[in-house]
Amino acid sequence: MPGQEEKEMLVQLAELRQQMASMSNSVDEIKSAVKEVLGLDRTIAELSVHHQQTVREIQTQWKKIDDQLKATEAVDKKADEYINKARGAWSTLLILGSLAQAALLGSIAYTFTHIRTAEDALLLLNQRVVQIEQQHKEGKP
Repeated sequence: MPGQEEKEMLVQLAELRQQMASMSNSVDEIKSAVKEVLGLDRTIAELSVHHQQTVREIQTQWKKIDDQLKATEAVDKKADEYINKARGAWSTLLILGSLAQAALLGSIAYTFTHIRTAEDALLLLNQRVVQIEQQHKEGKP
């Protein structure tokens, strides 16, 4: 029976070899799967780093946009101040111009009225002088 035992042992060894080859194939498949998982892990880590950098860049861009918005608002406010000052100056100029026109027209009317009054007084005086001269010529004192 030692021959049969050797055959059984050889059969068991062959089965064992077959199981070992199968396990070796399984281990290779596991290694391959682990390599894929490790590759995915690296890719995820790279994407995470890229995401963080992109988030920082976006935050920087938003900060720049906010700063530009504040600067634009400051310029708009300054422009509004100048516009309001110009409107005020224009209104003041119109009021002062109207007052100057009114004063000029008033002084012209005053002068014309007094010239007219003086002319009337002069005409009356001349008429009176003429009457006095006529009375002197006629001999009536």
